[in-house]
Amino acid sequence: MFLIVNLPSSFRVSKPLKGRKCKLVSTYKLTCPICRNNEVKVTQLVENIPYFGSVAIITFICESCGFKMNDTICLDVQEPREYVLHVESEEDLKAKIVKSNSGFIEIPELKVEIKPGPASQGFISNVEGLLDRVEEVTKALAFEGDLYERFLLKLRDAKEAKIPFTVILKDPYGNSAIISEKGKVKVRKLSDLEVEKLKELLIG
Repeated sequence: MFLIVNLPSSFRVSKPLKGRKCKLVSTYKLTCPICRNNEVKVTQLVENIPYFGSVAIITFICESCGFKMNDTICLDVQEPREYVLHVESEEDLKAKIVKSNSGFIEIPELKVEIKPGPASQGFISNVEGLLDRVEEVTKALAFEGDLYERFLLKLRDAKEAKIPFTVILKDPYGNSAIISEKGKVKVRKLSDLEVEKLKELLIG
């Protein structure tokens, strides 16, 4: 099984993180792109992420049809980067993940890819919250059979840090990151060729 995941707007945006402090910047209303009513409430928050910078969290919620969309935008200039975290303990599950709509995530050991797309959402969570999302989307797809059951069992083992796995995050615009206070995250600047290929995937 190789699971390519888009995290649609019907799923929750972010698992609350202990000690999170967000500053409300503004709220206003726009025309909904789905039902065309002027009922979309836009909320803009700003959160300061240690070792990364300030991030704008933008939430769109239509009070009429229920349409939801979320994104994160880095307010500080960042280079296009790749982040690699080897998860081996429960402490590693607490590493913070900032994913924008242009962020690509891969978990090779679970054969999971999360690619940007029309339904993909930005979020701020942690590794455990990321795995929760993967589990929710997998269950929503209503797969059946032994392969599906084995995947869920392996996913639950990963959530309990019973098996090691790797989280790889790439963003050609530098709006995503993995942050760990333990310093276990390997970070490198993406090459011009890598950035070009990722941007092509965003367009295509």
